[in-house]
Amino acid sequence: MPLLFLDENVKIGLADVLRAAGIETRTVRDEGQLHTVDAALLLACANQGWMLVTQNRRDFRALHEGWVTWTTDGSKHSPVLGRHESDEYES
Repeated sequence: MPLLFLDENVKIGLADVLRAAGIETRTVRDEGQLHTVDAALLLACANQGWMLVTQNRRDFRALHEGWVTWTTDGSKHSPVLGRHESDEYES
């Protein structure tokens, strides 16, 4: 499983839950990337081979469509896991 990278829209407590389950997880806070634009986060995850976890599904869907439309070299971005804001987890 790739490292999970949580953007700033995901509750920080989820990182603790994932780490406790043995899942390698980083956050924008861990990486010093608070307030980084979504496109830069997607590119960073693609370069690192990380899976991006976000609650901002609409913006990342638009970025995905742009990537597919405008990328001519056949490169792919990292996987994006979109969560509903109402999704609950145990902390």
